[in-house]
Amino acid sequence: LPFTPVSPGPPTPHLVARIRVCNAAVNLATPDLSGSPAPSTTVEGDAVETQNELPGTVSAIEFRDELLKKGWPDARQVAELGGKAPASEATTYAIRAQARGDLLGVWSAPRHCFLYPDFQFNCSGTIRKDVAVLLAVLPSEGDRAGWRRTFWLYSPLALLDGRTPADIFIDDPALVIAAAREEFLLDRDAIW
Repeated sequence: LPFTPVSPGPPTPHLVARIRVCNAAVNLATPDLSGSPAPSTTVEGDAVETQNELPGTVSAIEFRDELLKKGWPDARQVAELGGKAPASEATTYAIRAQARGDLLGVWSAPRHCFLYPDFQFNCSGTIRKDVAVLLAVLPSEGDRAGWRRTFWLYSPLALLDGRTPADIFIDDPALVIAAAREEFLLDRDAIW
């Protein structure tokens, strides 16, 4: 059956603030193919401003940089983890999985490639089957670089008792998928 999105209702103020910070960081993480420097974005209350300094998003940039230090595999390494032969076609394994929605990649500007957060792989190195279900729930529109979804996955959530979805996904993917559905697909008007 085709996936039918559910109207999420009005976003909570907490979610709106998190989305603004993530959007600002995504704008910085997404490659600018024109070669010109991208303007910086800062978030102040309800206003989003563009300027050369970045005081409102420094923590988002630091968070992105901290995540990039985790040593996540690139496409070649994902192919090796999955037991694919080291051939030119093997490196497209991760890229194809990402295109199908089976794998989340984040753009690394310093390395000029996508990296793949490690929570998505089981101990044998293959992609966990529940990743595709989770990615179908997480909003991907406007998130070509993968950072909005990754920020959500690596941020502590009240729904998960202050733990991150990425940490919990390894042992209880159903709990993380349920939290994502509650946060992104729940019709909050239906509760009332």
